[in-house]
Amino acid sequence: MTRKQTSDVVSSYGGAAIQLIAHKKLQARIKVVLGEYELNLTQWLIISRLSEIGSGLRTTDLARFMHVEVPLITMMSRPLRKRGLITSDIKLPDRREKLLSVTDKAKEIIGVVEKRLQKQIASMAKDVSMQDLQTYFKVLQSMVGSKA
Repeated sequence: MTRKQTSDVVSSYGGAAIQLIAHKKLQARIKVVLGEYELNLTQWLIISRLSEIGSGLRTTDLARFMHVEVPLITMMSRPLRKRGLITSDIKLPDRREKLLSVTDKAKEIIGVVEKRLQKQIASMAKDVSMQDLQTYFKVLQSMVGSKA
């Protein structure tokens, strides 16, 4: 096994700085695109996840997926319902459960926004190989799934 040289290891400070700067740049680009559709990132994640699932999702399951509390999902979903982007149906037999689903109007927006966001991400990662990007996302998934 080859050992990395000390100069190749990124300090916690350096790693945090790189991550913060990259995150801010990416967030800024995402915010511009989503702003044109009067969406914030949380709302984008809600409609995208509901679209991906297709058959509807309970508020509690959506909150668990996003690692947030249920009241945030409830608060963020209200304007989406008012705009006709999602529906909220009571799920039987437990009438307290709400099943959220996307509308056709939301699906149209998702298609357009997804293409634009892909272009934004691609322009930021133009010098990164597809293999490196896949590795990066695998690492992030592993970190998110970590129990520590």
